[in-house]
Amino acid sequence: MQRLRKSLTTPEGIAWLSVAGWLFLSLWVWWSVQGQGGNEMLTQGEEKLILRWTIVQEAEGEPFDGKLGVGWAIMNRVRLLRLSVSDVCFAPWQFSAWNTDSPTRKRLDDIGPGAMDEARLAAEQAYHGTGSDPTNGATHYLNPVLTRKIREKAGQGATLPGWVARMKKTATIGLHDFYKEL
Repeated sequence: MQRLRKSLTTPEGIAWLSVAGWLFLSLWVWWSVQGQGGNEMLTQGEEKLILRWTIVQEAEGEPFDGKLGVGWAIMNRVRLLRLSVSDVCFAPWQFSAWNTDSPTRKRLDDIGPGAMDEARLAAEQAYHGTGSDPTNGATHYLNPVLTRKIREKAGQGATLPGWVARMKKTATIGLHDFYKEL
């Protein structure tokens, strides 16, 4: 047992645990999509892990307040729709980090410990609703500059998605604009 504990504290052991965690999450996502599993099987810790991974992928380069804003927007949607964190985060086309072609999802193991620690703290605060909501009740957000660039490249013009017109902008934190329904 002591040799196992020691091997898990080496860089190789930590890398192995990261790969194992990613494989577990990938299998769980596949299982859920197939309708064989369900998020009712997830623990609070697993839900917070999904929230943390979503935050770090969506807001890795943002300041802590930006990561916190993403966490609050997700949790506001969880509370409004009465769904689980995993239902909200893994809903198709809701969070680009979980899209199959997402470059950030493909490099989740390469995200640095500083961003991961900030995402963990933001996830804890948003999940438990501690402190004040920096998004003022937002359930959606986007990076308008990046969104316009992606949509233009896809041949949709340098526009924002249609849902933005049906929303009220509640905050700008870092590079993200936050919205809630009118």
